[in-house]
Amino acid sequence: MRLPFPILRTSALAGALVVTLVATGVDHSSAESVWLSGAQTASGYTAAAGQVGAGQGLAAAAPVGTVIEAAAGAGHAFGWQTAGGKGSTSRLWRSADASFSFTGTPEALTVSAADSTSSGQVTFTAPSGRVLEPGTFATGDGSALGWSGKGTCSSETHTFTITSLIWAADGTTLTGLDATFAGSCGTSAKGRVLINVASPPAPATATVTVTSVRYLKPGPSRKVTKLIVMGRVVCGGASRVSLTGRLLTSTPVAFTATVDCAPGKTVSWSVAASGPVPQIKSGTTGYWVSGSVLDSYYQYAVDVLTKDKNVTVQSVSNLPRK
Repeated sequence: MRLPFPILRTSALAGALVVTLVATGVDHSSAESVWLSGAQTASGYTAAAGQVGAGQGLAAAAPVGTVIEAAAGAGHAFGWQTAGGKGSTSRLWRSADASFSFTGTPEALTVSAADSTSSGQVTFTAPSGRVLEPGTFATGDGSALGWSGKGTCSSETHTFTITSLIWAADGTTLTGLDATFAGSCGTSAKGRVLINVASPPAPATATVTVTSVRYLKPGPSRKVTKLIVMGRVVCGGASRVSLTGRLLTSTPVAFTATVDCAPGKTVSWSVAASGPVPQIKSGTTGYWVSGSVLDSYYQYAVDVLTKDKNVTVQSVSNLPRK
């Protein structure tokens, strides 16, 4: 019989010495003596104090118990996207305007977040006989992923990667977590959980503007006329902007584009309008642009909308002759 005892593992993190608890096993058949105080539960021993023999290299084993709270830190965040069931949702909860709770054990940890309008929850479960630790867990290795609104299915798939997981010496206080996840079972979910992140960035934003519309005859032959829509995106935060727009001309013109942004940068984009090329008079016309901004740090998407704006159109009569 093997019992989960934590051992002390040290690592350098952000210039400081971090002590991380990682469970290992102690074999009763060995000659080493083992002492425990506490009750055995389904997840192992919740020992208020424990001790292993000197041959194990530890004077005392820290308790492994219920997670009661995360230590105060710079900030918590929970980026979340789901689809299926009642539809799709995308949320970002941050400790500045949302409440967080933590339950479970080092073998199975649940993180919940809620604000005045919404809530979300994700549970990371390690394979049997193991604890959660940095690394990637996926379908087939005995791990499990749960989330709010998870449906029923015959073939659940999931993966989650823990980049950082740090416990206090008491074994019950979570002091740091960085984990990304994705799962599918009736509904799908993906996102990122961050606990006690130092200087977390502001959520990504995007302002989309259409700057000009013109007819062009690209290519060596210059025989094909295309209507080109050009614009710019100003981003706050690292993100990918997917947009769909429409020129409000007598014959509406649709266009789509995808733009990768960097924080504080202005990125220009251009795209050929969809469908047949209409004849548009020169002058100004209205437009709207809608879409989403995928925040690549927090792993969630936020809607973006630009409307009631005008753009200058260059007439087809201004095209160079053949």
